[in-house]
Amino acid sequence: MDVVVSLDEKSLYELILSDDLTYERLIINIIKEQKLDPWDIDLEKLANRYLEVLKTLKKINFRVSGKFLVAAAILLRMKSDALTKQESEQEPISVSPLDRETLKMIKQKFGFIPYDQIFIPKVPLPKKRGITIEDLFQALHSAMEIKEKKDVRKSKMRTSFNMEIKKVNMLSLIKKVYEKIVSIFKKEKKEKISFNRLIKNYTREEIIWTILPLLHLANQHKVGLEQKEQFGDIFITRGVKYEE
Repeated sequence: MDVVVSLDEKSLYELILSDDLTYERLIINIIKEQKLDPWDIDLEKLANRYLEVLKTLKKINFRVSGKFLVAAAILLRMKSDALTKQESEQEPISVSPLDRETLKMIKQKFGFIPYDQIFIPKVPLPKKRGITIEDLFQALHSAMEIKEKKDVRKSKMRTSFNMEIKKVNMLSLIKKVYEKIVSIFKKEKKEKISFNRLIKNYTREEIIWTILPLLHLANQHKVGLEQKEQFGDIFITRGVKYEE
């Protein structure tokens, strides 16, 4: 397809209908429209025009994809670095009203993102010569790739924390533990029994689902709990409301 020289609403509609509207195509069209030198791109003009076109796309109700907005954020970062020549990501960066409009769109798309996080990763660009269109796309693709890898890692982390929660009928469990205690007291005729008598396999899960019912029974005064030393054995006694 021939490159569109003008990026008015009519031209943007044509691009949308042709299914040829990508962030790369948009940047190429802007470079052509603004008569920018492809061997020494003016990042400030490119970024400003890109943001204006995004605003127009929003106006004509075009659903701007995530990559368009990520490219906008990266271009803002490039523009800021080019203007201020900052080496550190921690130094303050001024934001124009047009930039703020795009940041608002980015936040609506991705939720609340702190300003300094929108602009990472920092993209390496040549310092001793002009920025070519090849430099620009290499930097954009590299930043997109880094962001996608980070998104995948975050997704995996979220997945790893999605633990399967086992449903337990606590009332049934309390009854089962209490019946076991009553049975042991009947057989052994002792004043107290060890917590270990209630455990069979000594798994973490079994210990937890035995100690929790015991705490409920102690709270109901059906049993008493004794522990002479920290991390020592727990002994169970008959409570004031103990019933056989």
